[in-house]
Amino acid sequence: MNWEAAAAIGQLLGSIVVLVTLVYLAQQIRHAKDETQRQVRQSRMDTLIGLQLHLAKPEIADAHCKAQGALGAGQIPFIATLIESGLTEGEAMRLFMTQMAWLNYRGHTIRHLHELPPSSRENFDHTLRVLYGTPGVARLFYTSFKANYDADAVGYIDRCLARPD
Repeated sequence: MNWEAAAAIGQLLGSIVVLVTLVYLAQQIRHAKDETQRQVRQSRMDTLIGLQLHLAKPEIADAHCKAQGALGAGQIPFIATLIESGLTEGEAMRLFMTQMAWLNYRGHTIRHLHELPPSSRENFDHTLRVLYGTPGVARLFYTSFKANYDADAVGYIDRCLARPD
């Protein structure tokens, strides 16, 4: 074998190594981008749930209800139903904000179901069926609010409710 043939083979092998390195680098960049987007979504969801739980504090909920009434705002149907059942407006608002936080948590979990081990997913689905499939505050909230919530999450929850436990 002469030197020119050896150089050509070396150049070909070098080109293959560069190509493999570029493919690997592209995969790493895509993975990093996906992870960054997931972290941003997680941060936004954590903030949203934190705010909703803050609004569920008695002094905040009561002040919110008082201001809403003074400004002539209409009542949310879920809150109106709870008031009709004997709760105060502040109590109903606290339950509303707590249920919102739970629904947002569950909606976020639904978007990341692929990350759950099978047993955790089964437990999650069972919890959805128990909370939203039987009479109670969670079911009342879900049925009165689902038209205004993320369609993919609502579709998943409704499919869970349609399955036997």
